[in-house]
Amino acid sequence: MSITKSETNPRLGVLLMVLTMFIFAMQDGISRHLAGEYNVYMVLMIRYWVFAGFCDLVVDARAGRIAPGHTQRPAQIAILSRRDLGL
Repeated sequence: MSITKSETNPRLGVLLMVLTMFIFAMQDGISRHLAGEYNVYMVLMIRYWVFAGFCDLVVDARAGRIAPGHTQRPAQIAILSRRDLGL
C-alpha cells in the first residue's frame, strides 16, 4: 500500500503531533504530582492500566468488535472487565 501526495495532510499531522506532546506532558505532570503523594510503583501501575485499556478500546473498535461507547451487554462487559483486572 503506497500513500500518494493527495492522501497526505501535513496540517493534520502537525496538529496530531502537538496534541500528542500535550497529552504526554499532562501525563508526566500528573504522574510527578501523584508520585509525591503515593508510591511510585502504584502511580505507574495505574498509568499503564489506563493506557492498556485505551489501547484495547482502540483495537476493538478498529476490528469492528465494538462500536465506541456503545454495548448491548453492559453488565457482561463490567463483569469481564473486573475479571480481567483481577478484581
